[in-house]
Amino acid sequence: MRIGIIGTGNIGGMLSKAFATAHPDAHITIYNRTRSKADRVAEGLSNVQVALSAADVANASDTIFLCTKPADGWAVLDDIGPRLESTQTLVTTISSIPLSEIEHMTNASVAKVIPSIVQSVQSGVILVTCGPTIKQDARNRLYQLLTSIASYPYEVTESQVRVCSDLCSCGPAFLSEMLVHWADAAAMTGQISADEAQLLLSNTVIGLANLLKSGKTFAEVITHVAVPGGVTETGILALRQDTPAVFQNLHQATRHHGHGRQPNHAVSESEK
Repeated sequence: MRIGIIGTGNIGGMLSKAFATAHPDAHITIYNRTRSKADRVAEGLSNVQVALSAADVANASDTIFLCTKPADGWAVLDDIGPRLESTQTLVTTISSIPLSEIEHMTNASVAKVIPSIVQSVQSGVILVTCGPTIKQDARNRLYQLLTSIASYPYEVTESQVRVCSDLCSCGPAFLSEMLVHWADAAAMTGQISADEAQLLLSNTVIGLANLLKSGKTFAEVITHVAVPGGVTETGILALRQDTPAVFQNLHQATRHHGHGRQPNHAVSESEK
C-alpha cells in the first residue's frame, strides 16, 4: 500500500499519523512546502518518508491526499494532475474545489474526503464524495483505507458537504466551545472552579458517548433523565428558548464563509 499526503498541516499531519498507525506496513510519502513541518510529522514513524516535492509524492503513491490550503491547492493540481495515471486516486480534503474541475485536470480517479480530529483516535465518521467517473475498484480501495481510521465513511453529495462538515469535521470544536462556556457559567456560581467543571463535563460526555454506542438515542436520553416536574426538565425548557437560534446562526455563518470569493484558478481549454 502506497499512500501520499501533500500538505502536513492540521489535516494532513493527522491523516499521516493515523494511516501510519493503522497500516504499519504501508509506504507513506509526505510533502509540505515548509520542510520542517513534514519532518515533525514523520518523526518516530518508520513507515513515513518526507519527499522533496509534491511531484515526488505523486510518483511514489497509489492514493494521494491533497491537504493544502485552498489557495495552494490549485497550484499543486496544476503540477501533479497531468502526472497522475488512471490507476491512481487523487483525494482532496479541500471542500471548496469542485470535483468536476479536478477531473478536467487529471486521468486519476477523483474523490473528496472531509476528515475530523477524531480520526486521530480511529473513531468518528469521515465524509466522502466520489467523482462521477471514479472506478469501482478505486472506490473500494478508498473506502477500505478510510475505514481503517474511522468508524465508517459516510458518502455525501458535494451540496451536502458544508452542513455535514459542520456536524462531523467542525463538530468536535463546536461542541468543545459550548462545553467551555458551560464550564465557565458553572464557575460563575462560585461553587466550583472552571477546571473542575470541565473535568466533570468531560467525563459526562464520555459517558454519554458510551450510552449512544450502546444504542440509546438523544431523545431517549432526554426522556429518561428529564422526568416531568424535575430540575432537568426545567433546564431543558430554558435551553429550548435560545438554543435553536444558536445553531441556526452557526449554520448560516459557515454557509456564507468565503461567500463572494473568486476561484484562484480557471480551467483552461488545454487542461480539459
